[in-house]
Amino acid sequence: MVAVLAVVAVIVLLMSRSEGDSTDLGATDPTGTTSAPTESADATTAPVAVEYAQEAKDAVAAGLPALVPDPLPDGWTLTAADYDDETLVWHVTAVTGSGAAVDLWQAAVETPELVSEHAPGTVQGEDLDLSRFQTGVWSTWTADGVVALAQDFGPSSVVVVGATQPDVAQTAKRLLTFEYDVPDVQD
Repeated sequence: MVAVLAVVAVIVLLMSRSEGDSTDLGATDPTGTTSAPTESADATTAPVAVEYAQEAKDAVAAGLPALVPDPLPDGWTLTAADYDDETLVWHVTAVTGSGAAVDLWQAAVETPELVSEHAPGTVQGEDLDLSRFQTGVWSTWTADGVVALAQDFGPSSVVVVGATQPDVAQTAKRLLTFEYDVPDVQD
């Protein structure tokens, strides 16, 4: 009798755990194939952070002063970083806490060219002064659903593109040149 009660208690415990779990661990369709796990409708998937140091080092080595948002605002994640050594373009993507993407593009081209490539259809507006954050004055560019801030930076131009000016400004005011220690070379 005690053994039967123990088995029933274990079954009840397992049943209550599976009912309270918000993750579908995969289902088997009629062909016997198991589907991939899925999240329930009320769960969100966190963005995956990427390391950018090597890509940024490559950009710096090629003479491009790679800019990175550092530190990112709370809840933001850097999800992409790439330096294209053929086109000499540095690019990073950050995802905000609300899930919106903000992209930074940097290249050794004129600012209007960079803006037209990465924020097409935008029209230049008033400047935004972020000097109090040591990042200078930025030209603003807007269109429906697109906001960009652009600036000449040394031998390059930079454009930060997103859906809202607050998100784009949060990125622009946090930009620093990527720096790393160059190892001493022994003779």
